[in-house]
Amino acid sequence: MNLAVTAEVASILLVFARIGAALMVLPVFGEGYVLARARLVIALALAVMLTPVLRPGLPPVTGFDAAFAGLVVGEVVHGLFIGSFVRLGVMALSVAGTTFAMQMGFGAANFFNPMAGAQTAVTGNLLTAAGLMTLLVLDGHHAMLAGLVASYDALPAGAGVAAGDMAAAMARGSADAMVLGVQMAMPITVAAVVLYGVLGMMSRLVPTLQVMFVAMPAQILLGLAVLGLSLGAIVELYARFTADLVLQLGA
Repeated sequence: MNLAVTAEVASILLVFARIGAALMVLPVFGEGYVLARARLVIALALAVMLTPVLRPGLPPVTGFDAAFAGLVVGEVVHGLFIGSFVRLGVMALSVAGTTFAMQMGFGAANFFNPMAGAQTAVTGNLLTAAGLMTLLVLDGHHAMLAGLVASYDALPAGAGVAAGDMAAAMARGSADAMVLGVQMAMPITVAAVVLYGVLGMMSRLVPTLQVMFVAMPAQILLGLAVLGLSLGAIVELYARFTADLVLQLGA
């Protein structure tokens, strides 16, 4: 094979390794209901289009040898890190949804979530779907692709895997996601504390009152009301958090 053709194909495969791995995990693109073949086709098309732009920053490749295999492995690790890092926002939605479900008495009402590929709380499914829809409406999928391209400045191809920095970034991002999830669920937490206080006073003032029969309908109605009022703020917080994660990719 001609050396120029070999170098061109190798460059495309190197870009495809990072983009393909990232699209397998990124929100919207990496959901379970998106066909894996479709994601691979999108990744390959993006690699072909972006290779001429990214070629100045790619390491020189002379052939498909052990050194090239090492570069591909490094790019796959970078892609998986980028996708997992941006996906931390979905974890915040899951934490908030689980808290809502527990305070509403829906802790055992779990349904299969195709986006997570597992059984999750029904309110978690709602918040996750609303958050991903918000990303699409706000053109977040294009912003994630732009952040993926910008990641070549922070994580150059062929520069090695900075495992320590990547682990620190994931730990910091996970902590921020947990804090954000608690903040999202703060309205229902405060409302539940007030409700429990009122029910406690009622049980003391009217000992014959069956508080449990009053508590369950009140929990559900209050939870639905708080969820409806705070849904817009929750998805806005998620969109801002995901945007900050994307911006950090090029920092």
